[in-house]
Amino acid sequence: MSNANQEPEKNAQASGCPAERCVIRLAERLKFCRKVNNVTLRDAERHTGINNGYLSQLESGKIKSPSVWTIKTLAKYYNVTIDDLISAV
Repeated sequence: MSNANQEPEKNAQASGCPAERCVIRLAERLKFCRKVNNVTLRDAERHTGINNGYLSQLESGKIKSPSVWTIKTLAKYYNVTIDDLISAV
């Protein structure tokens, strides 16, 4: 996978608490990493073992608290750090 450490465009506006901004940030970063690497949800599922429906919900911000294993697995697959994915800045 190519490195996806570039900053995604800020499309979503967080209007709630800091935790909500973190969820939106994670969702944006995951989708950005997948798109930058030209990977489909099904490709990501095949390589990570994470269901593509679950990945879609992560990217849309519907999943508020993914497991550490999920974040670690996706960070490794997209060749980014866990901090890159979960940082609210």
